[in-house]
Amino acid sequence: MKENVLPKIPQAIPMLIAAIPPKKEFTFELRIDPHFRNAPIPSFWKEVFAEGEQHLLGIVRNYTLRLLEKELEVLRYLRPEWTGELIRLYEEMRKVAFRHIFFRLGFGKTYFFNSIGCLLSPEELRKVISGRRVGDINAFPATRWVVKGKEPLGWLMVKKTGTP
Repeated sequence: MKENVLPKIPQAIPMLIAAIPPKKEFTFELRIDPHFRNAPIPSFWKEVFAEGEQHLLGIVRNYTLRLLEKELEVLRYLRPEWTGELIRLYEEMRKVAFRHIFFRLGFGKTYFFNSIGCLLSPEELRKVISGRRVGDINAFPATRWVVKGKEPLGWLMVKKTGTP
């Protein structure tokens, strides 16, 4: 009898999971180099950096709040019976984001969290999606995965712990 030479098929497809454990704490230092005034960067950034580190963190907070608003807008446009739990989570995150600085990191982000898409005006967004099968700008992006009972991963909170 001839021996079976076919390779064994594994029972499951291996998956790489890149994750930061919940409640894991890291430290970092945010310091704006005082030589930024002479750097070959746009004047907009020179104005931002001139306001200091706390101002820069405030920009991150405001951006996260804007992204949460955009996510809520898109989720409310979709079927609420499918997205209700996620809407409630994002509404709670929005409340927390007024007190703390949050941002998203890693996999699982949507188009708006993973790009500068929410900085585009509706007209600019129409140009980006022109030629694609998007009939309604309110439904962009057209594909979205929502896993019932699972919270989106990748939230990081920034806390000030000391002064220089």
